[in-house]
Amino acid sequence: MPRDHRALAIAEVAEVPGDLGPYRFDRRLGAGGMGEVFLAYDRRLDRRVAIKRLRSDLDSASARERLRREARAAARLSHPAIVQVFDLVETDAGDWIVMELVDGPRLADLTARGPLALPEALAHGRQIAAGLAAAHALGLVHRDLKAENVLVSQTGSATAKILDFGLVRDLRADGGEDSLTHTGAVLGTVRTMAPEQVRGLAAGPPADLFSFGVLLYEMVAGRSPFQGATTAETLHRILGEPPAPLPAEVPGELAALIGHLLQKAPELRPASAAAVALRLERLSAGLSGAEPGMPGEDAATEHTALPPLVPLSPAGGRDSWSFWNLRQSPARVAAGIALLAAAGATALLVVRSFPESPGGREPAPPPALHSDIARPFPAAARPLSASEAKAVEREAWAALDRYDLPGRTDRAIALFQRLVENDLGSAGAHAGLARAYWRKLGEEGGDGMWLDQAIAVARHAVELNGKLAAARVSLGFALLRADRNDEARAELELARSLDPGNADVHRGLAELHQAAGQSAQAEAAFRKAIALRPEDRTLHDLLGTLYFHNDRLKEAEAEYRKSIELAPDGVPGLRNLAGVLIATGRLTEASELLERALRVQPTATLYGNLGTVYFYQGLYPEAAAAYE
Repeated sequence: MPRDHRALAIAEVAEVPGDLGPYRFDRRLGAGGMGEVFLAYDRRLDRRVAIKRLRSDLDSASARERLRREARAAARLSHPAIVQVFDLVETDAGDWIVMELVDGPRLADLTARGPLALPEALAHGRQIAAGLAAAHALGLVHRDLKAENVLVSQTGSATAKILDFGLVRDLRADGGEDSLTHTGAVLGTVRTMAPEQVRGLAAGPPADLFSFGVLLYEMVAGRSPFQGATTAETLHRILGEPPAPLPAEVPGELAALIGHLLQKAPELRPASAAAVALRLERLSAGLSGAEPGMPGEDAATEHTALPPLVPLSPAGGRDSWSFWNLRQSPARVAAGIALLAAAGATALLVVRSFPESPGGREPAPPPALHSDIARPFPAAARPLSASEAKAVEREAWAALDRYDLPGRTDRAIALFQRLVENDLGSAGAHAGLARAYWRKLGEEGGDGMWLDQAIAVARHAVELNGKLAAARVSLGFALLRADRNDEARAELELARSLDPGNADVHRGLAELHQAAGQSAQAEAAFRKAIALRPEDRTLHDLLGTLYFHNDRLKEAEAEYRKSIELAPDGVPGLRNLAGVLIATGRLTEASELLERALRVQPTATLYGNLGTVYFYQGLYPEAAAAYE
């Protein structure tokens, strides 16, 4: 043995710790960027385990907290494609994660030898995508998915398993970002980073999809799509260059999926990891001649098949669920229904038709469903027909029109993302998606990232079709929200030249006049918008607010009452009218309106307003309860 190898072996033996409670260490298995892993034996349960600890040279309070967070996040996950965490042992000398021992190589070791066989790549890809879907369903974003963080079990049928959640982001934690990450910090492995990670922006599930696209590319090509000679060159390629061409033998549909995953803009990537898993399952079934989810599929892949219920969108709420694939065994369908019930979902996605509004763009939502029958949302792998796309578009705008109802904006985002996925060249779909992102920003506690997304998607819509007024309007609205009023005005004036009868154009110009203190011009523009689309209660709310700020309370009240007439459960109208009533001393009616609004959508602002009304009514216990 060469001397350096012998010295290394001696060092490894010396580094093996003693016993850790019931765990007896055997040998060191390896080390990564932050930690080292040991083979150990659990004397209580008579099994071999893997135990991870921080490298001694990297041990610090923040690093230990990151290790604990990794353990807590992974322990929440129970999926065949994710390495299971058994225990977290905290000692004065350090913290240790006790994990499932996977008997097999890293995926990186396999891809280092060259491209994987296509059936093997599809199987591992499907498994990893299903594991990602499980993590995303719990609000967990991995942020460092790469071949080095995937193990391939050799026990039974080869199964890919994701590990190392050290950089996990919990979207359900306060603020949506972990406390150990500073704004603008770049975390992850360079060659697999999504463009938004490179820029230091918040990484959501779409970032994991980009990294998965890199991983899938590496499996079928045996090389990385953006790897440069230096880190700077790699980052430049990720941000501004297309991936290197795939080998000619990669099937066209798989190449298209990889290209879809590697889109620079997050909103242009597939709607969810679950949708990607389904597409890979269908590709794999096409190779074997079996239909996905039907009897006769390989029994070894049963546990990795996509469950019949998946979230439509990373941003989707509990009512944003849909049956993507009903071609499953009865047992799977029953399991999916049970999952839906356990998740507290209240509705299936219904694709239905609405009459066109007089303006020809936005449909007016009917007071009730046209049909009680919910039909499955078209699967991501199948293109929508023209009539299906039109129905989805109508449903998306209808959801967006009632943005004030819980879950409606999330549903609109999911539907517009589906339209974008169906036709990447559709300027109209991108314009709608930008508008939905813009609405998401306006929600209570809305994250500023939605404005960045709205501007980026709207610009892309304009690039696709600069003569589409809706694209110009979406960009104008987003720029107006960003206080870039001159740019917003230019876009809206262009939109007016393209479509003088577009009510949204006049609404945007009215808001610009209002921002400039030009009340008379703002009023005239709002009146023009209302004349073009009188059934739009939001326009009445906006005009009422203009009147309110100019102490024209009687006129403001009339507009707000018109808004409520058009949408009796409309939270903005109820809240705004309550404000007028408070200003005019009609507190009892104001409290009744706020209570109505809270029954529709409880928010901190509404509770605060109601508490104030109760306080002025002398109802101090009720006021305290509302404030609490």
